[in-house]
Formats: sequence, structure tokens, C-alpha cells
Amino acid sequence: MTLDPVNPKLKEAMEQIKNIIKQHDIMGCVMLCSGEQSEYLNYIGAPQGPSWSALIWEESGVRFKAKAGTGSHVERFRYVSTLKAIHTMRALCGRVYGFYAGLAEHTEHLVRLGEGGVHIPH
Repeated sequence: MTLDPVNPKLKEAMEQIKNIIKQHDIMGCVMLCSGEQSEYLNYIGAPQGPSWSALIWEESGVRFKAKAGTGSHVERFRYVSTLKAIHTMRALCGRVYGFYAGLAEHTEHLVRLGEGGVHIPH
């Protein structure tokens, strides 16, 4: 069996999600899995990202766009909004990582036990 390098269902679903994120001008990190394949989207800053984000996504990494000496309310709001979003995403990603790390360990243990149907308390 040969696996396609791209799963069309995942691509289509991710495009729909990306369109929703763009339509609502929001930031997001999304991972979709089909079993053997996955699609990932990190929609946080320009050139892809919400208009209010102070982040710029480049090949070399992520930059924070700021105007030297500007203290305008609009710029300050953009910086604070970006920081709040980053903190929220970090907290959620940490929780999600912890959940999946534990789940992976538990599942690996069950797989090693084989088909014996042994109950492992949690």
C-alpha cells in the first residue's frame, strides 16, 4: 500500500478552517490527523495572520513588528493583544501537550501488553 504524500480530505478541511480563521480575523494553531498523515497550521502573523497581530512570520523565524518611538493607543493595543494571544496559546498548547504525552505513554503501554485486555487504572 502506497501512502499519498498529501491527504486531500485533510487539505480540504484545513482550507475550510483557514478560511474561517481569515474571515473572523483571528489567530490560531490547528493540527488535523487522519491516522497516517497530518496537516498543521500556525496562523499567527503576517504574511498569514490576523490584521491586529504584531508578529511577522519569516523563513528565519518570527519577528515582532514595532515602530520605534511610537506610543499610539492603536499600536499599544496591537502589542498587548498579540501578547495576550501568545500567552493564551502557550497555556493551551502546554495543557494539550501534557494530555497527549500522558495518553501516548498509556497507549504505548497498552500496545506492549498486547491483546490481553489488561485494565490499567488511571
